[in-house]
Amino acid sequence: EGKVKINAASQITEKYKSALAQYSYEKQKIRDYADILSVTPNHLNKCVKAATGKSAHELLDDMLLLEAKVMLKQTGLSIAEIAFRIGKNDLSDFGRFFKQKTGFTPGEYRKKEWRMSEWRGTNNEVRITKYEFGTTQRFIGVVPILKQPQYPDNVLIYFLASK
Repeated sequence: EGKVKINAASQITEKYKSALAQYSYEKQKIRDYADILSVTPNHLNKCVKAATGKSAHELLDDMLLLEAKVMLKQTGLSIAEIAFRIGKNDLSDFGRFFKQKTGFTPGEYRKKEWRMSEWRGTNNEVRITKYEFGTTQRFIGVVPILKQPQYPDNVLIYFLASK
């Protein structure tokens, strides 16, 4: 009562993550994903929070940010087009969202070169102990690899700017 069992929460969370990977360009509202999963938005949020420690909205933002990062690095699309594709119709809203999450404007992020070192991978994740952004070195832990058919496997490099 009130508490969500971890096992059930994990199952719903995995289904939510799959739906995010499939529909992130078309759907930017938690209600849309709750409808797909046949649960209420409140239940979806409780499950995701119990399983990950993050809200359903935070995971949606993470996915949209990832998509934006990949498009900034791997396409020639304008920043406005990228913003539109991830559902941020106001360019200044996208700029604030991106800078709040990464510390960089989309233009700065696109221009910077990333170098990874000391990493090794498995089928589902990459362990990165160090990466460099310009002259700044930052340390992170495990980075999950999301398999996206529209991007090559080297998409994992672009997960790095969020920490």
